[in-house]
Amino acid sequence: MSALSCKMLFRKRGTASSILAIALLVAIMASMNTIVNHINSQTEALGGLLNIGGTYLILSANSTSITDSKIDADLASHLSNTTYVKYVLPQKILTANITTKSSNNTIKIRAIEDISNYLKLKRAYVNGTTAKSKTEANMGEILARASAINLQDELNLTIGNNILKVKVVGIFRTQTGIDADLIVPMEASYKLAENGSCISLIKFALKENINSEDALNSINQQLPKDVKVVKVQQLKQLMLCGVTREIL
Repeated sequence: MSALSCKMLFRKRGTASSILAIALLVAIMASMNTIVNHINSQTEALGGLLNIGGTYLILSANSTSITDSKIDADLASHLSNTTYVKYVLPQKILTANITTKSSNNTIKIRAIEDISNYLKLKRAYVNGTTAKSKTEANMGEILARASAINLQDELNLTIGNNILKVKVVGIFRTQTGIDADLIVPMEASYKLAENGSCISLIKFALKENINSEDALNSINQQLPKDVKVVKVQQLKQLMLCGVTREIL
C-alpha cells in the first residue's frame, strides 16, 4: 500500500481504531500460541522425568483428599514384606504456619521416613544435605524463593499449639509441584501432629515383569477394609488437564 493510500485510509473516521484493534488481536493470538507451545514443551519435559504408571497410593477408604486421609503407619511395614512390591514410601501431609525473621506463611509439610530415597526417586538436585533429624528440613526451591529462605536458615513450624524449630539443611529442585513443599523426617510430624501414629498415605510401586492385576488383588486381600488403593495418574495427563502440581 502506498503512502498516499495509507494517509487516505487513516483520514476515514474509525479506521485507525479498527487497525489498532486488529493489530492488538493479532498480538494476543500470537502471545497465546507462544504460551501454549511453552506449556506443551514443559509438559513433554516433565512427563519424561519420572515413569509413574505403575505407582499406587493407599489412602483411608472414606477420604476425599490427601490431607484428610488417615491410615495406620504399620501398614507400610506389612506392605514392604510383600513380594510384588518394588518400594514403599509412607508419607504424612500437614498444613502448618512457617515463621521466619521476615515472614509468616501457611505451607504444606511432607513428612517422610527416608527423605534421601524419596528425593532420589524424584531425581532431585539438592543444594546441601538431606534432613536426618526432627530439627532439620529440606525445602523446595519454589518455596525457598517465595519465602526468601536460604540454606542454613532457621524457622518455626506451628500447628495449633505445637511448635517445632528446624534448620533448612538442603534446598531441592525436582521440577514438580513438591518444589513448593517443606520436607521433614517422619519423627518431626510426631512433634507437630496430635495423631502421631497415623500417616496420610503410602505410595508404592510394583516390580517389573509381574502381572499387576494379580499383584493388586493379592495386596487388596491383605489390607484392612478401611483403606483403598488408588492408581497414580500420569503426570503428563494431569498437566494436560490443567493440573500442574504433582501431589506425590
